[in-house]
Amino acid sequence: MELFARARSFGRAVLGGLVAIGALAAIATDPAAAQLRVSAGGHALYQSQIFDGTFGFGGRADIEVGFIRSGLTLVGTYDHLLPDCDGCSWRGIGGQVILASQSPIYVGAGASHQRFRRPADRPDPEPMASEPPEDDWVFSLVAGVRVPVLPVIVPYVEFRQEVGSDLNKQIIAVGLMFSPSRARVAPRGPGRG
Repeated sequence: MELFARARSFGRAVLGGLVAIGALAAIATDPAAAQLRVSAGGHALYQSQIFDGTFGFGGRADIEVGFIRSGLTLVGTYDHLLPDCDGCSWRGIGGQVILASQSPIYVGAGASHQRFRRPADRPDPEPMASEPPEDDWVFSLVAGVRVPVLPVIVPYVEFRQEVGSDLNKQIIAVGLMFSPSRARVAPRGPGRG
């Protein structure tokens, strides 16, 4: 129950932040400063460990909030790894704050709630040494490169290093982002569109 309460409060905080960003966009005095760019896409993952690794897939949504600071982007992520264990599943849902300058390189930080599940009928209920905890919050440093191919299609490569873990626990994501347009000006009110 406590986990659901924490997840619900985290969700409310994220929703409140998005509403605040939308309100700031709507009341910005300069139309050029009120630009928001929204994009979404999918990625393939590889999580490295000491001598092993796990592949997976996921998705993300980016909201570039240029009216706060040019290149500042809020990112929501979903990761699903395919662990090497029959019937096991690993999922992570999180967010990142990234900052890009005029170049395609970006850096930032993120947090995600990761959930690892073992099969209920496994003969040994004790976790193996290589298995992660069942529920855990993980914080990471993020660096990546976006390669704009077309205005609406952007491939990217991202590297995430977990904070507080050994140096051999990273996630590498390779994916494609799609955006309906280059940038859109938030509506400013009737007749001012």
